[in-house]
Amino acid sequence: MNPSTATATTTCRAVVTLLRLSNLPTVGTNVLTGVILAGSAWQPGDLSTLIIAIASLYCSGMAFNDLFDLRHDCKHNPLRPVASGALSLQLARAWAFGLALFALALLVWRFGAVRASPALALCAAILAYDAWHKKTAWSVLLMGLCRALAVLVPAALVTLSPAPAAIFAAAGQGTYVLILTAIGRWRSQLPFGGWTGLMPALLAGISLLDGVFLGWAMGLSGWLIGGAAALLTWILNHQWVSGD
Repeated sequence: MNPSTATATTTCRAVVTLLRLSNLPTVGTNVLTGVILAGSAWQPGDLSTLIIAIASLYCSGMAFNDLFDLRHDCKHNPLRPVASGALSLQLARAWAFGLALFALALLVWRFGAVRASPALALCAAILAYDAWHKKTAWSVLLMGLCRALAVLVPAALVTLSPAPAAIFAAAGQGTYVLILTAIGRWRSQLPFGGWTGLMPALLAGISLLDGVFLGWAMGLSGWLIGGAAALLTWILNHQWVSGD
């Protein structure tokens, strides 16, 4: 492999790690759950736009996470892309701001500025978590809120008054991810030697939970969608790039 090819491969892998692309299947099922359970008619273009936009906000949040954590990572987690130098600070900033602006512009284009405004709540929750998660244990609540909004914001964009089922699903996801984040934060202090090895399966559980909600609304196809996304999440996190 020549030097330029090796550099390009290293940069691509660093970007994949920075953006935690291994967790995107769970974002897709969150959005699908919100749209399906919203209780209103929707167009295929609505769903595809929402998946792309919410996934972009998720990846933007992951990039901002590394930017906020840079000083900490240089000391305690030096293998992260920016801390290790595999990805420049300028490029990480470009990904963070670029993906956020792209997502918001896409939502405004599809739904209009007023209808797209709930997405600002998700942006605020993401930035609040990134800024404070190293400073306070209560930040696990913000992570739960982010996942709840990943379900609820799509529902709110396809209908102004989401059905109770969508709100219940958002609350369920928020609670699950709050617990998952708490396990990730304090796993070294938990019994059974820590839960590190279980994290890929627990992350896959996000889509499995969506599968339960989708199965209730769609039948077998909903279960299959959730199961397939969960399996893909587990494979990507376990064998390719960790989403932790």
